[in-house]
Amino acid sequence: MYRYQVLHGELKMPKRSVYLDVAARAVVRGRAKSDTVIGRGGEAKRLRCYHLTSDKLAKLRRKISDEGRFCSPYSPKRIHSFIVNSFVACGTNEYHMLHEVFAVFSRLMMDASTVRDGASAWDRYESKTPKNIATTLPPLPRFIKTLEFLQRLGGNHPVGLKLAQLGACIDIAKRDDGMLMVRLRTDIPLGEPVQPINRYRDWETDRKSTRLNSSH
Repeated sequence: MYRYQVLHGELKMPKRSVYLDVAARAVVRGRAKSDTVIGRGGEAKRLRCYHLTSDKLAKLRRKISDEGRFCSPYSPKRIHSFIVNSFVACGTNEYHMLHEVFAVFSRLMMDASTVRDGASAWDRYESKTPKNIATTLPPLPRFIKTLEFLQRLGGNHPVGLKLAQLGACIDIAKRDDGMLMVRLRTDIPLGEPVQPINRYRDWETDRKSTRLNSSH
């Protein structure tokens, strides 16, 4: 099991965590778009920044304090922010039925403010061409997959790292009747491990979960 610490925006990760090796490069202004890292199977991948710098972290904390609600650490136009905002609209730190959060997500994506060239964010989401036709998913299963993507705290693409720096993570639970329940947990105390829950899969999450000490 990996163990991570995020203190005031500084990353401390084990040597086998690939992102640690490139985190400093990822925040350099004006770096070439061709700057790459070596991904799974030796394939070159575009270098992306998955963590909040100390300045951005402090600014976001002030915004959260001023507005009295959790704010997305992702770009406003990204699908990740629409998901976070859907949870905020439904209520943080409590479980909601998956379809309820998905309904809010789709409504936010259909808002007139997202229209570009005659198409809303939802239109673009539905019509997006997949990289692999064989793995094409309808909107709802793709939404679940993105939730799992936002639970990643290690490896080459720790997409959930920005949430974890704020003491937050997405949990996926399953009721006895099989109904999926989801929540955005934002009240993880300072210094406590951030460990997303995922009961959607058949395996136990402890086998693959990643811990991250919160700087919340």
